[in-house]
Amino acid sequence: MIHYLLMGSLLGLSAGLAPGPLLALVVSEILAHNVRSGIRVALAPLFCSVRPFKDELCIQKMCRALSFVIFLLLNASHDTDPNEAVNSSKNLLTY
Repeated sequence: MIHYLLMGSLLGLSAGLAPGPLLALVVSEILAHNVRSGIRVALAPLFCSVRPFKDELCIQKMCRALSFVIFLLLNASHDTDPNEAVNSSKNLLTY
């Protein structure tokens, strides 16, 4: 578990330090105001991505529930009478 947390942190750090518009915004915010406002700008994407993450989890749960319902419906159409199954197995033994 620690291995995956370390790998995720390293990948996130390397992506965060890559030159781009967010890094330019953070640096300009630090130069214009102070380090605290730069940190707030740098952490803004974390708070903005919480809602889509929660939505994705909800969609995954709905898909799992829907697939389970479809599974039940498909298996319900294949159910047979237990007595019929016993009779068919007796017929197999007679041949």
